[in-house]
Amino acid sequence: MEINITQTQGIFMIALGVVLIVVCAAIMLRKKRMIRNGAHAKAVVVRTEQRRPPGRRRRPANASPFLFHPVFRFNTPDGEREIEYGVGHNKPKFDDGEAVDIVYNPTKPQELYIPSDKTPMIATLIISIFSIALISFGVFGIVY
Repeated sequence: MEINITQTQGIFMIALGVVLIVVCAAIMLRKKRMIRNGAHAKAVVVRTEQRRPPGRRRRPANASPFLFHPVFRFNTPDGEREIEYGVGHNKPKFDDGEAVDIVYNPTKPQELYIPSDKTPMIATLIISIFSIALISFGVFGIVY
């Protein structure tokens, strides 16, 4: 099977791949900066909120129609905070009452990161691999 990629399509693939890699690198650097400069705390899961994922109408029959977002309670120098984690999962990731290590932005405590939750980094890695494939196909399309 022969795949024909025009020069314009190749350039578009390379550009899209580069943009995606830059975005992924920015996300990874932001997380590293958060871990290095953020405030570390022990948080307790007080409840789990259910949210419908935006724009997804069809889901596998055995999948929940919701994403589960844990709500954490933790202490900051300004007092106690209760914040919903922005990353949702197909099933609850943490049990109510569970203690979890978190890192948060001291100036914006709603920006928090959970080092034990690898979901955001795995998604970033998958997008990076897809980006490298796009760039490779784009170069292949231009060269051959």
